[in-house]
Amino acid sequence: MPRIANLLIVVALFASLGCSAKSTEVIKTEAPDFVNANCPIMGSEVEPDGGQTSWNGKEVGFCCGKCVGKFDAMDDSQKQSAIDKHNP
Repeated sequence: MPRIANLLIVVALFASLGCSAKSTEVIKTEAPDFVNANCPIMGSEVEPDGGQTSWNGKEVGFCCGKCVGKFDAMDDSQKQSAIDKHNP
């Protein structure tokens, strides 16, 4: 019986050490592959939390959420023109 008790103590120690150790693993998420580097509305740099929308099978990034709505309200030719204007 003492061997089983010792084994249980060792297992419990390893289990508690594993739970208390801080993880240093960094999980990277892949950023969307935007067709633009600059916001098609304002011309400023696309921000990670600026919002995005799909258009013609592409992901378009923005500097802020307000610009997404403005872009979505445009017709296709205006959208292409806005992207081209700010992303030569």
